[in-house]
Amino acid sequence: MQTAKSAARIGAGFYVLWGIFHLVAANSVYVLAEQSTGMVQGRFLQDALCLVFFAISGILMAVILNWRNDKQGYWMNGSLLAVADIPFILFVLVPGLIPWWPGLVGPLLWLAALIFTSVGRFSADSEVMARIQSDRIGSARHRGISPGPRKARRRTHCRNLRPT
Repeated sequence: MQTAKSAARIGAGFYVLWGIFHLVAANSVYVLAEQSTGMVQGRFLQDALCLVFFAISGILMAVILNWRNDKQGYWMNGSLLAVADIPFILFVLVPGLIPWWPGLVGPLLWLAALIFTSVGRFSADSEVMARIQSDRIGSARHRGISPGPRKARRRTHCRNLRPT
């Protein structure tokens, strides 16, 4: 249990770092917007607001949900930040509009957070794996099969049903 908890908390820390990095990026985009006019300024302001939204959402989910290794937090933060970073990689980094470094800092923080929270969710000592194991044992008992190492005879579901 300790490994899962530690991994989830390290992942939450990476999500918080991702959020802080994107708050700084939002400020940089806002500074660019102040230097622009017209439609370009409007687009920069919109992009800055989107960055602020993603950053604050990522930080809040990390602190509230990922820190506790929550299932919904795992999926919500991982997928929301993927929506933020994958288009950035495809439409900004790959075409070379900004340099790869420091452009890859955000995606690398997201990837590290996703890896650590995945280890936390799916490691052998996590609550998730304990529930899966208990479900298997319960299911085996329901079918009349002993889950233990000793040999047990098979029982049928229909032993009480006799043809009339």
